[in-house]
Amino acid sequence: MVIAAPPDPAGLVQDLRAFLDETSAEVPGSVSSRNGRRIVNATTERLQRYFRALERAMPRRSIAALSAQWAQVIPSDREASDGEVAQIEQQARAIISPSVDALSDRLETLLSENGAVAYTESARQVQDAAVKEFGLPAPEVPQFSCPARFVEVIPGIRDLPVPEEIRQFARAWSTGRVVGLDETSLTELSETIARALRQKNRGVADVARALRAKFDSFSDDRAALIANTEMNSMMSTAALEKGLSLGSTQKTWITVGDDRVSQQICEPNEADGRIDIRGAFGSGHTNTPGHPRCRCSIVTLGATRASVAEGVSPAGQQSFLRLVGTTAVIGLIVEPILRPPPGEQEVEPEA
Repeated sequence: MVIAAPPDPAGLVQDLRAFLDETSAEVPGSVSSRNGRRIVNATTERLQRYFRALERAMPRRSIAALSAQWAQVIPSDREASDGEVAQIEQQARAIISPSVDALSDRLETLLSENGAVAYTESARQVQDAAVKEFGLPAPEVPQFSCPARFVEVIPGIRDLPVPEEIRQFARAWSTGRVVGLDETSLTELSETIARALRQKNRGVADVARALRAKFDSFSDDRAALIANTEMNSMMSTAALEKGLSLGSTQKTWITVGDDRVSQQICEPNEADGRIDIRGAFGSGHTNTPGHPRCRCSIVTLGATRASVAEGVSPAGQQSFLRLVGTTAVIGLIVEPILRPPPGEQEVEPEA
């Protein structure tokens, strides 16, 4: 969202939320917008299919053999020791790792494709809102005139052509995300096996039930968490970069205003009001999401009619494409320096 003349800082957030509530308007470029929710839902469904494929790819015989081996080694009348649990985790990780690695490309493609659409749709929303706000005529050329087409159209969103610059950024972004997601899968699955074998009277069936419950959790909860968090990251990056290209000079953090908003990160960031568009909020974040499952948005401010007109011109569109992904790189450098050490900001993920 681009705002021309920011109101008084003290009333900025309240005025914005009052306007949105009164008009039932959406924050353009937000994961909470109608198309933002559609993107998240479509991504969740693809992630659910991925996790079910990962479940089918599990080396069941090797896991069963490992379980049977430890069931014989550890007396059934006592729990496994911490040292034994650590050994089980290490061995389980080695067994599971090839299956996770084999599906990494599928996960990367999923995030890259949907992330590219999320970025493109967010940038379109922000530009359309700015053009409407200043009463400018629609751009003479489509916002994104690249002939390449997205391979899977998300239901409810028009068939957006996605420029190669955005595709390249989405591919690089998804590669980094997959490393962390795969690591989490390996850790959680190996720990699940170890916990099942820690208990007394352990057996192969206990491990099988524990893994099934874990994969159910992956499909029911983790898929939605990943989809919301990662699509928020792409949409907020696009909103910030499109705002920059349209001449915005400041930004503000907007929460959804309900009782599930993080009081440790998101509410204080919103209270910061407007800050320099390249600056960091009090939490150290330069953009949303502030934490897993964050529903917040970034609103950019300070654009003028002239700057928006320049930004939507053919030359302005090309300048925007050269900007794609740059704020994300800056965030990766700046945020780890500015954020408090782990443990100083405990956050309950928003449901």
